[in-house]
Amino acid sequence: MKLSVILSIPKTIIFNLRHLPIKQAVKLPVWVHYRTQVNVKGRIELPKVVKPFMIRIGFHTCEECNYYDETRLSIATGGGITI
Repeated sequence: MKLSVILSIPKTIIFNLRHLPIKQAVKLPVWVHYRTQVNVKGRIELPKVVKPFMIRIGFHTCEECNYYDETRLSIATGGGITI
């Protein structure tokens, strides 16, 4: 298992528990890389049926992406994401 995956586990658990209803959060639908800066003051809505790790934030998998670039997710007050 890659070190970045292991280091991302605490941030992923905290993000899911903080921003999703508990029934969805326990399934860990959002996987957040440990180097991702997250600032969510709005809302996040997912479909009723979720799967583990169906959304990945901050994992660069394309060849053109620089692995060391940081990712930022910012949702302002009154804003939101619906998936």
